[in-house]
Amino acid sequence: AWSIIFSGLILLCGGMICLLLWSFARRWPFPAGLPTEWTLLTWKQNSAELIPLFETTANLGVAAAAIGLLVVMIWLYLQQQPNSDSGLTQEWWVYLPLILPQLTFLFGIQILAIFLRLEGTALLVLWVHLVYVLPSTLLLLAEPWRSIQLRFRKVGQLLGQSAWRILWSVQLPMLRPLILMTMAIGFSVSLAQYLPTTVAGAGRWSTLTTEAVSLASGQDRRLLSLLGIWQSFLPALALSLAWLLRGPAWQKNF
Repeated sequence: AWSIIFSGLILLCGGMICLLLWSFARRWPFPAGLPTEWTLLTWKQNSAELIPLFETTANLGVAAAAIGLLVVMIWLYLQQQPNSDSGLTQEWWVYLPLILPQLTFLFGIQILAIFLRLEGTALLVLWVHLVYVLPSTLLLLAEPWRSIQLRFRKVGQLLGQSAWRILWSVQLPMLRPLILMTMAIGFSVSLAQYLPTTVAGAGRWSTLTTEAVSLASGQDRRLLSLLGIWQSFLPALALSLAWLLRGPAWQKNF
């Protein structure tokens, strides 16, 4: 297991180093191991143009991750109530977007969006991102939530505490590291959505991912490398913030 993790880290670091080298390269002829000429023009000329893409990508990711986390937490909270509807326990349909081919699944959403006159709107783009963020969030949070709820709900009830008090005082503090990490992963899932953004946005919404894929077949490797760096920076920032804000409960309970 450690060899797989170590190999993955080497590939990741190697890819990031190549992106950095290409973004600063002015001339890199084959078979030279390093660029023969260096320049900052790629960063100076394109950084200002990437700010709107950066903002759109970050706003979509944060909104999708936050809404997805809130919906999943409400779902799991309602499940633990004694009088909850048994239909809440049926979760298989939530994972259908991860199983079905994206193109066929999104085609149906596009037809519905045209019928409802929502094509190209921010609401539709956010909703389509949620379709893929929700399964990932539920997959990460469901089992730890139920495990802690099962153990501490009985103790809280014996002490005469309400379900809301148990949730607020026990479950959420203990799950804080996992909740932060789940939100960071949900943000990363939203950032990676190329086809959903293109289909739902009807070409009106551009993110770092859509622009990177569009430039992948082009000849400007420097600009593509710059986009790749920014695209890698956002998930790394989200995961780093989740790690920094995890609190002392991380080492004690997870």
